[in-house]
Amino acid sequence: MRSHYFIAPEFFQLVGDMRKAYDDHFYENHRSFSPEKRIWDYMHKPGQYTYLKTIPERVIPLQLMNLFLTMLQNWSFEVLGTKNISRPVLALYFNAFNESLHYNTGSQGWTYEFSLTPCANRRFGGGDLMIWKEVDYWESDNMTLATGGTAFFDAITPVYNQLVVFDDRVKHAISTLEGQMEPENGRLVLQGYIPYGNIYCNGYLNEDQVQAVLAEALPHLAQNLTQFGHAYHGPLCLKMGVSAQGEVEQMKVVNDRILRTAEESLRPDFLTQAILVFCQSLKFPKALNGTVVTLTLLINMGDGSQVTHVKLLEGKPSKFLEEALLNQSSRPESKPEPAKEAAAGWVRPRPAKAPVKQSV
Repeated sequence: MRSHYFIAPEFFQLVGDMRKAYDDHFYENHRSFSPEKRIWDYMHKPGQYTYLKTIPERVIPLQLMNLFLTMLQNWSFEVLGTKNISRPVLALYFNAFNESLHYNTGSQGWTYEFSLTPCANRRFGGGDLMIWKEVDYWESDNMTLATGGTAFFDAITPVYNQLVVFDDRVKHAISTLEGQMEPENGRLVLQGYIPYGNIYCNGYLNEDQVQAVLAEALPHLAQNLTQFGHAYHGPLCLKMGVSAQGEVEQMKVVNDRILRTAEESLRPDFLTQAILVFCQSLKFPKALNGTVVTLTLLINMGDGSQVTHVKLLEGKPSKFLEEALLNQSSRPESKPEPAKEAAAGWVRPRPAKAPVKQSV
């Protein structure tokens, strides 16, 4: 899967309660001058962005936010292979507010935007999230064509209860709003980041055992990949079925965003296939039963080529959802249950020397 953005309509069942909390917040503001209601920051940088933002929990009940983030975490693990979800900001756009063309490579992951903007009787124009298309321009026929607008980008309207997730490396913008200054009718969205995933094990192996294998194997993989050149970058998320004997018996590409950084390089799918062949040969410790391992490899084939698991890049704990939700540290520790996938036969034996199996 190489898509650079995803749209999930009708995402959250309790969106009406979130929207009501926002409407009640401004209704009370009209009646009260209490300091706790004055919580919006004015964000402005000339030529780059203008909008208001606040911490969502100042407007939306914490329980609702946690339910939303739990659902987003489940969606993210299924589609992107990561449970790392940042706490969002609540952003509000009025007349003449916008964000100019930019990208967010610093977060090493994905950006999400969830719309609380009312659809009925919308009183503004613009406000679309513009995501640039991944098409060649130079050294192609595109540079000879007279075109503009949506020929270069996809314009995504902030439809109520719609989730949009896109690759941070993709250029994007928010078109200028035109029409009104009423807060109840503005462009209202939750915005946050989804960093690349860690190691996730469902079964009898644990994350430390898997990471020990990767720490030894990945430098060899990076060396092998230099034959493809030094012009690739991006994440590859894999789900591997590991048998009780420690062999990789089935593999699935969850998400593949390896991109070329130079046109003369081979297509990225050649690199992906080489990585799959290498990972098929990994040998893990023996265990009582099978394990389903989900991991993200970060490819950076520039000078000093690296193939690294994201967990190895983290120098300190991050403030992700797994550390914030439901006060997990106060709960007693429990022994992990056996993998449901393994028990259900998800890991299946394969003939000796079989080619790599993929289910994309």
